[in-house]
Amino acid sequence: MLDSVLAKSIICADALKWLKTNQCEAIFTSPPDAEEIKQPLEAWEIWFKNAVSLCFRSATGPVVFYATDRKGNGRIYSKTALIFLAAIKCNAIPVWHKICLRKRVGNIDLHRPTFTHLLAFNGLPGKACPDVIERGKTIYKNGTGLVAARFGVEWIQKQADTITDPFCGQGTIPAVADALGMSAKGIDIDQIQCNKARALFLKDSAI
Repeated sequence: MLDSVLAKSIICADALKWLKTNQCEAIFTSPPDAEEIKQPLEAWEIWFKNAVSLCFRSATGPVVFYATDRKGNGRIYSKTALIFLAAIKCNAIPVWHKICLRKRVGNIDLHRPTFTHLLAFNGLPGKACPDVIERGKTIYKNGTGLVAARFGVEWIQKQADTITDPFCGQGTIPAVADALGMSAKGIDIDQIQCNKARALFLKDSAI
């Protein structure tokens, strides 16, 4: 790992409150699961849709979400559906939708789908590219895959100078943005997560 060339700032704060009072040039994030905010799945659905809406309202440019659907109570809790419902409410324009494989084709996961969604809104389409990509390795459990993170950051990079991740966790997306030469900002309510995010720096060649 190397020290970054550009400043990467990590803010310990409640992301929902922060988004209500701040604007961002571009957002790339993965809002937390129900267990991370300690809410039952039904209440989390409402919270999640509100969090996505705040991201749309705060960003003046492109927005990307990395989202893995959940299984529980004998049903699928579709983050993708919730994101699109919020997008409709906020007049956000979908640009592309990629499937990121968490496991090889043919494998099974009893707890959640074996793929993750990468969804882009309010930006330029970009060049044609595959609809199914690898997720890439993760820095920590439930972290954003590095291949998917680079894919989203490079798309945003053509349209913005700064990326904000309002639910940054241990800081994968800010670290990838920083490694690729972008100004990066992360917000997380957990001080321990923030400390890990501040310490995370990546080489371009490692992503």
